[in-house]
Amino acid sequence: MKIYLFDHSGAAALIAIVIIASVTTTIALSISLLGIGELDLSYSAGETESAIVLADSCTEEVLRRLRYDENWAVGAGTQVLSIGGNSCTITVTSDGGTERAINSIGNISDYYATVEAVTVVSGGDVSLTSWQLNP
Repeated sequence: MKIYLFDHSGAAALIAIVIIASVTTTIALSISLLGIGELDLSYSAGETESAIVLADSCTEEVLRRLRYDENWAVGAGTQVLSIGGNSCTITVTSDGGTERAINSIGNISDYYATVEAVTVVSGGDVSLTSWQLNP
């Protein structure tokens, strides 16, 4: 009669369990990392949209101010406007006549958007001739 010090009958089952556990852990980790990537992408999209809205709002504010003062900020260099707790940088230039070029940069965290607009101002009337968004 043989006497065994170790019974090897469960070794195959143990190896199978270790392999299944490692595959399951790898799959769970992959799914978690994909979820984190999607969250980051969603956050970036939201911040970019906020920067676009800010730049757009600042440009609208400049147009409103130009209705009351045709030379508002013309030649004054860079101006900072605060809207809703955030700020944007705007520049208004003139062609020497009634045309005004507006450059508005909205900044939320590290996300930027720029609106470039050209308008004609005459006697309190403001006519927009071009509007370009550069997110």
